[in-house]
Amino acid sequence: MPFKRHGQITNSEVYFEDKTLVGICAEFNVPEIEWGTVDHETLGQVAVFKAPSRALQALEGSMKWQFPEPELLEMAYNPTIVYPFMLHSKVDILTEDGFTSDSSYTLVTTAAVMFTKAAMGASKLGDLMDEELDFTCVRLSQRVHDSNRQIFAVDIFANTLNVGGKAVWS
Repeated sequence: MPFKRHGQITNSEVYFEDKTLVGICAEFNVPEIEWGTVDHETLGQVAVFKAPSRALQALEGSMKWQFPEPELLEMAYNPTIVYPFMLHSKVDILTEDGFTSDSSYTLVTTAAVMFTKAAMGASKLGDLMDEELDFTCVRLSQRVHDSNRQIFAVDIFANTLNVGGKAVWS
């Protein structure tokens, strides 16, 4: 499969529970996927080998809102409830012939989050109502919009981790 194409995110919408647009989101930082490692070192081995452990590092991210709805702020101030969000990122694909709508797609990221930090922002006449919210994920998945096949899916409480629809640690 040739990978001689370029893609760029040209727009994204953030939804709560699959359907409700909850404000104007300026930035949604999806958690990084980072594996813990286990060091293996034996007598006579020429180097230490770092093997991936079964545990991912904490799935932490943030949202920055230009205008959050008051209901969103109420959710952010309660750290004990898991809230489902969905990010729809429009990805435009460019090839040597220019924009190709047939290859362009929407990347859907679903994140079930618990808020851990809410910066209440400052008040300055004429400025946007900025609000930055930090969170930790308990479920995280990505898929292409018109496909049921998940690219990546982790559910901490169900103890599952899938890549390309297949269990990583089976």
